[in-house]
Amino acid sequence: MKDLEKIIDLEKQEPTRIKKMPFFFLAFFLGTFGAHKFYQKKYFLGILYIVFSWTYLSGIAGIIEAILCLFKKVDSDGYIIPKTSILPKTKIFFFDVAGTFYENEDGKERQDLIKRFVKEEKKYLSFEKYDGLTASQIKDYPIGMEVYEVPETKEWENEIEFEFEPDNEYDENAIKVNLSYHGCIGYVPREDNILVGELIKNGQIKAITHSITGGNYKYFDGESIEKDEEEYEISVNISYKVDFSENLNNNN
Repeated sequence: MKDLEKIIDLEKQEPTRIKKMPFFFLAFFLGTFGAHKFYQKKYFLGILYIVFSWTYLSGIAGIIEAILCLFKKVDSDGYIIPKTSILPKTKIFFFDVAGTFYENEDGKERQDLIKRFVKEEKKYLSFEKYDGLTASQIKDYPIGMEVYEVPETKEWENEIEFEFEPDNEYDENAIKVNLSYHGCIGYVPREDNILVGELIKNGQIKAITHSITGGNYKYFDGESIEKDEEEYEISVNISYKVDFSENLNNNN
């Protein structure tokens, strides 16, 4: 359940699920009045059937649709499998990288690796420091409110790489999180590594983005602008594809 709570479904609307036999009877016996179209939630077409019911054309069309539906495949619950079921959907899974405050086996501090990445990004002007705010603008903020050097809304694409670590003495399912060419900055949380591992093995991952929180910040203490620093944290978003049948299984 914890995994499902962290999954954000990007598809705006689920395809309407239709049971074969109810659709057949509605189309065959009440197709003249578009009952089967209302069952499909295709209300506009249902109204058109009613408008043209006096011509008998809607009744004939309903019978034809009833016959055609008999040749459609159904799932184990009797629902018609729509053609769109072969098309992938996109979902997003996110997590905070675990262990960013420790050092790697080679002695390198993971916080130093993240700092080096931020320093390079500042050099290439990939983001506007402190959201471009001047000292006078920061003074207009509530007293003590932090304004971070790295904007919390900034996201980087394709800078994160995953690496399985089956020989990890604490968890055989451990997955390293590597930041670009800088090295390991932590791990996928233990409670999430099974899911992430499956996405990697199945080739379902479409895109990976990450954001950075913490680091240098400024704030107004009521008299002057002060500077301070806190440790960095990394959040990772994985955009991945799933097929419609998997989505049906999750809903059942």
